Amino acid sequence: MEQGFSAYFRFVESDRAAFRLLFGASARNDAEFADVVDRVLDDAAAAVSTLIEIHGSPEHRMVLAHALVGMAEGISRHALTDPDGPHEPVQLAGWVSELAWFGLRGVRNED
Repeated sequence: MEQGFSAYFRFVESDRAAFRLLFGASARNDAEFADVVDRVLDDAAAAVSTLIEIHGSPEHRMVLAHALVGMAEGISRHALTDPDGPHEPVQLAGWVSELAWFGLRGVRNED
């Protein structure tokens, strides 16, 4: 998990313009481009969901996967806009993966 977050945060740090293009507010101004961004997010969540090992339904894993993708997007947005914030991808990955890991470990089994 940490390596995945680290790779993502390294991408954001190394190509800020691409991140802003995909996830900036202007991406939602064009309906066709917004659909492309939504597909990228859905594809990312679908890939992540296959890595989540819980006793739950595929829908449950997809919701958790979207939460993880949103968490990565949110911290990336924060890191790019906060001049005093942490920007080191490895450090961000460590912190965020710890939250994600312990959060996922607390997911209850579906009955």
